Amino acid sequence: MAMRKNLKYSEDSMRQALHDVKSGMPVARAAKKYNVPRITLYYKKMGKYPEDRRIGAPTVLTVAEEQALVKWCFFLSDRGFPVTKNQLLDSVQLLIKTMKRPNPFQNNRPGRHWYELFLKRHPGVSSRTPQNLTSSRMNVTKENIRHWFIEITEYFIQNDLMDAMSDPTRVYNADETAFFLSPKGSRVLVRKGQKSVYSFVANDEKECLTSLINANAAGKLAPPMILFSYERIPAAISSLMPTNFSIGKSESGWMTGETFYEYVTNIFYPWLVENNIKFPIVFFVDGHVSHLTLSLSNFCKEKKIELVALYPNATHLLQPMDVAVFHTLKQTWKTSVHNWRVSHSYEKIKREDFAPLLHETLKKTCSVETIQNGFKRCGLYPLNPDAVDYTKIKNVSDISKQSDDNLNNSNLDGYDVKGCLQIIEKIIGSEKTLEFKSLASKEWNGNIEDTSLYRLWMSLNDSLVGDVAEERNLQESNEQNLQDRFQTDAQSLEGYGSPKTDEQLLLEAEQMENFIDNLEIPKDQPTSSNCLDVPSPFKQCLFWPATPKKKDGKRKPKEKIPSVATSFQWQEYHKKKYAEKKRKEDEKLERKRKREEKSILKEGSKNQRKTGKLSPDQQDSEENTSQCLDTLNIGDYVVVEYNKKYFPGLILNVDEGNLSKYHDDDLYNFQISAMEKSGCSGWRWPKRKDVLWYKLEDIKQSISKPVLINNNKRGLFAIPEMDKYI
Repeated sequence: MAMRKNLKYSEDSMRQALHDVKSGMPVARAAKKYNVPRITLYYKKMGKYPEDRRIGAPTVLTVAEEQALVKWCFFLSDRGFPVTKNQLLDSVQLLIKTMKRPNPFQNNRPGRHWYELFLKRHPGVSSRTPQNLTSSRMNVTKENIRHWFIEITEYFIQNDLMDAMSDPTRVYNADETAFFLSPKGSRVLVRKGQKSVYSFVANDEKECLTSLINANAAGKLAPPMILFSYERIPAAISSLMPTNFSIGKSESGWMTGETFYEYVTNIFYPWLVENNIKFPIVFFVDGHVSHLTLSLSNFCKEKKIELVALYPNATHLLQPMDVAVFHTLKQTWKTSVHNWRVSHSYEKIKREDFAPLLHETLKKTCSVETIQNGFKRCGLYPLNPDAVDYTKIKNVSDISKQSDDNLNNSNLDGYDVKGCLQIIEKIIGSEKTLEFKSLASKEWNGNIEDTSLYRLWMSLNDSLVGDVAEERNLQESNEQNLQDRFQTDAQSLEGYGSPKTDEQLLLEAEQMENFIDNLEIPKDQPTSSNCLDVPSPFKQCLFWPATPKKKDGKRKPKEKIPSVATSFQWQEYHKKKYAEKKRKEDEKLERKRKREEKSILKEGSKNQRKTGKLSPDQQDSEENTSQCLDTLNIGDYVVVEYNKKYFPGLILNVDEGNLSKYHDDDLYNFQISAMEKSGCSGWRWPKRKDVLWYKLEDIKQSISKPVLINNNKRGLFAIPEMDKYI
């Protein structure tokens, strides 16, 4: 017998089919039209099955209870405290225990299966990774952004820059970001049930390199720059650097005012001229201190580069690199690093490998359409404040106003509001909660920063009970009972504590500064915490060791090296340094040879003065000299003496112009490449040529051309004339 096929249908389909059946449509036709079971539709029409019955087993929580959880998640998310998966599961566990609801869960806590079905039952809830939003960015409002657009538009009109803003090749934005050499990877496949999963890396997981990405509104990338923490860039890095990349250096490896200035002057401006970009241009940058220096402003003013600072703390809204480029670029960078390590047997990514890998990643990610969309979404090209995504703005005042409207809505039941109130009180801490409850009136007269928080707490409190005064006088035991009703991840919230406001921190800093100024430190003693009779906490908090001074004898660079240069310039620099090093080594060897020759001559002169006669070697040298003046030519093989040892060699060059002056001047007339001893009776040419200039008296005799011994692959030669010198 064939198995019965279960039909999958939605509640909306069944509801529409039932509506058509009640309107007169036959059951079979409605079931076929909406793809729902015919018998189920018939029983619902006859009243045997309830119309709102769900498919499958009943859920542990009712529809209303799950809907309250959904509203609670949205409520906290709108206020900057999104609910995590574990927080939701812990809350459901406490709810089940409080209501003593029968359930199939282990230890009354739902698991992964319930969580996935909960998201499926409520498609309006999705799992996302939150982005941290600082308090300074929270203070940015929609009105601030629109006012900034009005200001820069007026400035562009006054300075005749609207023509530049209408040309996408003249509108630029640059920003730097860090790329980790060992980025955290994505999900992997392992054995089921394995608790710990590791990915072995050779690099330091925090090691990163700062890179500057620059592009225009037409979607074209300007030369990128990579920053290194070197005094001089190694040749291994510059040799593998792509042609259109630039190299920067700073002490920390981060962007500084000097490196950004030299990037604009040495790299960006010449690139603009080379590509025939019409001036003036508009260059949007963020307000980082390295981007807005006096020297850079003067240079840009002279070269018609209009620097425009984006609105502070709004780069997540207005900077094309942040909005459209960096997120996708870093995701692709993770994949590129993983693929590189797989193809290189999981070797360590060296710094010289960084630039070629980043170059390939940029070609995959930074397409023309992506960059163009970034400028468009930020409203920079075309200039349009309505293009900015203002939904990213989470302003405190807007949240408070939204809180008042939501809490006055009758759709929120008292049970849900109790849970939200308990969460807020856990976050702000018991000290701040007691301060709110101790107020005699509803008007907040404390710190201005806490006004919105107090309004939120008061709205929740007023919606929970009618009499605010009675709620403020509740005892701690009643507060604990309320917490037991709806407690959400208390352990994770205890760490928040009661944050201090900016005014409190400034006041404490001012008091601490006054205390330090009033301390009397003996002039004859160093200003160290160990030299003062103060309590231990003050030794740790008030006094820090002075920054060690640099030693006067520290070696300073002999030449001024620019902070930013192209890869070609660095390659030429290393070639020049190598040639200079080679020249110095050759000069050193020549000086050594002359010292040895001088020492030999000095020793021979001493012997001559003692005996009054020439040594046999000197006599032979005199006889050979007269013979060699007429017979020695380039390409002849001879025996030469060097440091009282004899070597066969080949004459490479003869300085004939000085031969007649030999007896008058100590001149070296013959350039000879000497061989070296190998084994008992063999000779071979050395790997590094031994070429020196010799005097005529150093040449002992002419010899025949060396003969290769039995076609020896090692290059051994036989020279019979050398037997008498061994």
